[in-house]
Amino acid sequence: MNIRQAGNASGLKPETIRFYERRRVVPSPPRRQNGYRDYTGEHVAVLRFAKGLRELGLPLPEIERLVTFAHDGTCGRLRAALLTTIEDTQSELTERIAVLRHTRRTLAALHAGIVEMTPRAAAPMRCRCVDLVVGDVATAVARGSRRSSAARPNPAASR
Repeated sequence: MNIRQAGNASGLKPETIRFYERRRVVPSPPRRQNGYRDYTGEHVAVLRFAKGLRELGLPLPEIERLVTFAHDGTCGRLRAALLTTIEDTQSELTERIAVLRHTRRTLAALHAGIVEMTPRAAAPMRCRCVDLVVGDVATAVARGSRRSSAARPNPAASR
């Protein structure tokens, strides 16, 4: 089958298949006399495997390593490599999720701090917002980041 047919069968675009072949993520098929690639069912199975790994967010070098096991190794070696990759990826995701949760909490606190501020006619880099963003909450508070009940927003000050 040609590259378009292999793409349809694997769910990959021909451009992606060519890219994977250039990067040696998947093995290149033999060529016909007319120079076109000649894909087999085995090539399509490898392309589907690579696509599945990519959809899991694995980087191309890792996909290449696993495709090599799938193509040249044994089921036992592929299984062991997949288990290691899955465990490593789960660990990395756990770390990334923790960082994202921390970032979300920080953004919520920053948002709340900025909402509470009364804009003043100060140079932009002297604005209390800058202090909050760089983490200098003490300076922001000292500059009056909390609205007092008597303070009224001054629209001219925010210009």
